[in-house]
Amino acid sequence: MNEKLESSIQHSIIKRIKQMYPKSLVLKNDSGYIQGIPDLQVIIHTHFGSIVAFLEVKRNKNAHHQPNQDYYVNQINEEGGFARFIYPENTEDVLSDMRRYFNRALLGQEKQEEQKCLYLTTTKIMKESTPS
Repeated sequence: MNEKLESSIQHSIIKRIKQMYPKSLVLKNDSGYIQGIPDLQVIIHTHFGSIVAFLEVKRNKNAHHQPNQDYYVNQINEEGGFARFIYPENTEDVLSDMRRYFNRALLGQEKQEEQKCLYLTTTKIMKESTPS
């Protein structure tokens, strides 16, 4: 079986992400810096701030996981972030999940901004209606 190299798979995934999010920033993490941190960091910038997703690229679904990879992917997910193992067999599903994550995060940011505006407006009205 002629499998693609992981670097080739990474390249095609990055290309696909850039098609989905042309203004995104896709960073390749240095595996020698902190062993186990996912390979790719996908950052999209919004009016309200940045949203980040992490992807650990594998050659196939049965590829060996290095020490700490499962730990970091699980930790990011448990803390409300987005991290997945991605390989040719699940690429479209993972990218679809990532899109839903970005959409939910963006909606959350918009709601926070609305609540902040409501709070500031209410505070201003209260100050204006309070007798001096």
